[in-house]
Order: sequence, then C-alpha cells, then structure tokens
Amino acid sequence: MDDRALVAGIRSGDTGAFQQLFRATFPGLCIAVTPYAGSRAEAEEIIQDLFFALWERRATLDIRGSLGGYLYVGALNRARNLRRRGRVVAKWEAGGAIRDETSVEPVDRRVEEIELAAAIQCAIDALPPKGREIFLLNRSKHLTYDQVAARMGISVKTVETHMGRALRTLRQSLAIFLP
Repeated sequence: MDDRALVAGIRSGDTGAFQQLFRATFPGLCIAVTPYAGSRAEAEEIIQDLFFALWERRATLDIRGSLGGYLYVGALNRARNLRRRGRVVAKWEAGGAIRDETSVEPVDRRVEEIELAAAIQCAIDALPPKGREIFLLNRSKHLTYDQVAARMGISVKTVETHMGRALRTLRQSLAIFLP
C-alpha cells in the first residue's frame, strides 16, 4: 500500500493497514531513535507510544507529506522531549529546577542551531525588498554603509534608516531566541 492508502485505511479504522505500517516502520524507527533515547528499550517504548497515539487520533489523522517522514519526526521529537523531561526531573530532584544551558546535549544544541538559522532566514525574507537588499549587502557582503549607498545610488542616511528598521524588525522576530 502507498502512504495515502495506508493513511486512509488507518483513518477508517483498518487494523490491517495499521499493522502493516507498524511492521514496516517499527524496526527502522527504533534504529533511528536509539541514539537519542539512550537505549533500544527506551526507543521501542517511544515508538510504541507514538503508534498508540497515532491509533488514538486516527479519525483526525491528516498527513500531507511522507508518512515515514511524519513518523520519523514524531519519534525524534518524542525522544527529545523525553530526554529533556528527564533532565528537568533530575535537576528538580537535585534542587535546581532551572535549566542549565551547559547541560544541553550536543544533538539538542544542533537542532536548536538549525531552528535558529531557519528563523533568521524567515525573518530576513520577511523584510521589505529594499531593506532586505541593504541588510544583505551590509551583513552578507560585508559592505560599509558608504559602499552600500554608492552601490544602490542612495544616501548613507537612507542606508542607516533601512538598517535600523531591519535590525529592529529582526530583534522583534527573533526575540524568543534571545536571552
């Protein structure tokens, strides 16, 4: 069965389609999640929980992309959340409920870096065209305000104004990532 047929079957309550999906994806998901979960047993529990939740929400299931990708991301998110929750509980039990940034796992840090890079790119893309061009010339091409002004045929004051607006907009858009 292809992804659409499996989703339609699961949505309608077809246990055969659900079992087929489970058998086809469970081993690969366990392999992918084990490094994040810490052990094979934890990975299996995470995947079983994912499939249980999938079956519980089957009537409202709406997967538009790849079913395998959906399951993979869901499994990794569950593993990540479980690991994060474990750190919080350990800190709480040790008397330090506040998250210590030095305890962030390298994988979590890389995911956060990727999320930040995507948020920065979205924020830059949302700038008005002229402001975006000025910002990119200054920050990506490392041109001075004078060089940007000369290249675009505008005054240095206009460059300063656009850069101020761009930086203010980016600070607002990325506020959730700032300390």
